[in-house]
This record gives sequence, structure tokens and C-alpha cells, in this order.
Amino acid sequence: MWEDLLDQLTWDETVFLLSHALRKTSAIESIGKPETLDHNGGCGPNLPYNVFSNVNNGLAIRKADPDQREKPIVYPCNGLVAATYNLELSYEYGQQWGEDCLWAGYAGLYGMGLNTHRSAFGGRNFEYFSEDPYLTGKMAAAMLRGMAKYGVTGTVKHFAGNNQEFSRHTVD
Repeated sequence: MWEDLLDQLTWDETVFLLSHALRKTSAIESIGKPETLDHNGGCGPNLPYNVFSNVNNGLAIRKADPDQREKPIVYPCNGLVAATYNLELSYEYGQQWGEDCLWAGYAGLYGMGLNTHRSAFGGRNFEYFSEDPYLTGKMAAAMLRGMAKYGVTGTVKHFAGNNQEFSRHTVD
């Protein structure tokens, strides 16, 4: 089915789809593909609408929610979630992320971080779960399953090597 779908795209449509994707995928009218929106959210969806597009298919807009321009809840950092050692809670947490993504109009979320806590100076430790890679994997997998229940794609990031923010592009 994938090959059949790709065969329906022209070369220009394929190039456009692959090269215009800052936190979204572009619409392709010839095959009826709508624009999809993604957002950065290492600790959950944090904006009510996508600032990289004029299109918003979120439930808040479609249902004329009077609070549609409000930000979703600010979630606790992933380290606190991991400290519970509770996979069911992590799954439910992921479901809440998925619901908020649908409300805001996101098809996906660039988040959670899978790097491990190696240093107290890690500038993104709030996105990571633990110094234990096994616990990190189990908790992140449960959250991703929770998001997927609502059709929201979670893109994991910062798997390794992002241990500091200051001069992070110059560290060997």
C-alpha cells in the first residue's frame, strides 16, 4: 500500500513533502493529504496552537473551545514520572499528552528525551527520565503507548551525547 501511495505522487510533490517539514508535514491536495502539525515538547505539549503554520485542525479550534488560545497544563518533568516506577501511571501520563496534542492540533510531538542523567549539569535533564537506561526505556515506552492510543506520534530525541547546554556543539 505504501508503494501504491508513493506512486501517486509526482516528483515535485515528493520533494515538496520532504523539504517543507519544520514541525509539520505539508498538505498534498492530489492525494487528499492534509497538513499535519508536530511540536517540540520534551515535557508534553506546551503551546495551544502551532506557530509554524496557519492551519490548525485541533479540537479546540474545531469545537470552538472558548479557551482555545490557552496553553495546556504544564506537566512535571520526566524524572519525576520515572521516580514513581509506575508503568501504568506513565501510560496514563502519555494518554494525557495525547489528548492535549489532539486539543492543540498536533499529530506528533518531538519529545521525550532518552538520554540518561550523567551529570547534574545536563541542561536537558528535565526531559530525561533517569540515570538508569532500563527504567528510562520502560517509562518512555509506556508513555509512547499512551500517546499512540490517541493516534499521536511521539518522536524520541537526545538519545546520547547531549550532556551539557553550554558549548554543546564544541564538546568532543
